[in-house]
Amino acid sequence: MPLAITQAAAYINQRTPRVTISTYLEALKKSDDERGKLLQKDIRDPRRDGKASNSIMATWYISFEHIRRDRDSAARLLALMSLFDREGIPDYLLHDNYREDGERLDDFEEDIAMLRKFHLVDIGRDNIGRDNRLFDMHRLVQFSTKKWLEQHHELERWQCRYIEVLSEAFPTGKYGSWQTCQALFPHVEIMAGYQVEDEKSRQHFASVLDRGVWYGSETGRYGVAEKMARMSLQVREEGLGRDHIRSLNSVGNLARVLQEQGRYDEAEELNRRALAGCEKTLAMDHPNTLMSMENLAVVLQRQGKFDQAEELNRRALAEMEKVLGMDHPNTLNSVSNLAYILDLRQERDKALELYGRAVNGFMKVLGPAHPKTLDCQRNRSSLISRMSTS
Repeated sequence: MPLAITQAAAYINQRTPRVTISTYLEALKKSDDERGKLLQKDIRDPRRDGKASNSIMATWYISFEHIRRDRDSAARLLALMSLFDREGIPDYLLHDNYREDGERLDDFEEDIAMLRKFHLVDIGRDNIGRDNRLFDMHRLVQFSTKKWLEQHHELERWQCRYIEVLSEAFPTGKYGSWQTCQALFPHVEIMAGYQVEDEKSRQHFASVLDRGVWYGSETGRYGVAEKMARMSLQVREEGLGRDHIRSLNSVGNLARVLQEQGRYDEAEELNRRALAGCEKTLAMDHPNTLMSMENLAVVLQRQGKFDQAEELNRRALAEMEKVLGMDHPNTLNSVSNLAYILDLRQERDKALELYGRAVNGFMKVLGPAHPKTLDCQRNRSSLISRMSTS
């Protein structure tokens, strides 16, 4: 209810003296066709009191209709913003993504000012305090806006636009991109709940989810990552087919998430499927095929199948050295994995030599602070310590 009162007060303040409390209440009681259709639907937020939700819907509707009449670009901006997570909406994802041809670049600030006057958006906060580059929205403002878009058959169009925005903005889960991924990941989680029919948008959707899987698994968010991986795989298989390279990439991503959760049998099955598909669709020495081979070797090692793991790891490493080069990160990762297998098999001198090569390579290519460098250093230090006490 406080939000409804705030919106009503903002509307009256903007229209005074022509609009008073009495005239506003009359407008609120009107049962015009548009608001009637909206409010006759079961649009109550199940997490809030139904009367409060409908009060906010009614006050929101009056404000929104006024904004649409006076400044349609601001209404379009509100439509796009309603699709983000409600906190930490970055301004750089908004500027060029809601305007129509011919609108000025400086219109954005005027549109934001209009929405703030009606208390529909507010300046956001980061870890330090208020941040003018971020915006927040009340959850029920977003809820109301999306319901209006749904009733007017505009929701999917804006969802497709939102998916395109994230497709362009959300990076891969590489270590150097983690700061951006962290800021945008909540918006990707929100996107995962959208369903669109446009096939181009569906494939963009799957691509964003795949990158979300990468970041989620790297940072230990395995439950969310698994859900995203399964959704991405389903969309790609339906749109591209089971043996398409992107579908196989999604298979490998799902296998990786399951492996990190200790579900090795499931991960092995999926990795074997990905490898077989890559061998069928791509060349035997294609980088994707080699990565599938390496991934399978890792899960076999986790299961204690050291003979199979070592054989596959050596095959993958030999091809990576020829195709990618001695200092490529994937090659170095394969060196580190082989060192770990040999370490487990008590072949310590060979393992130490390979750890040394991997650490030096990672230091050169990725830098001393990269997680792979640090992980390989820890394994090497652990081996040296065990060798010194044996």
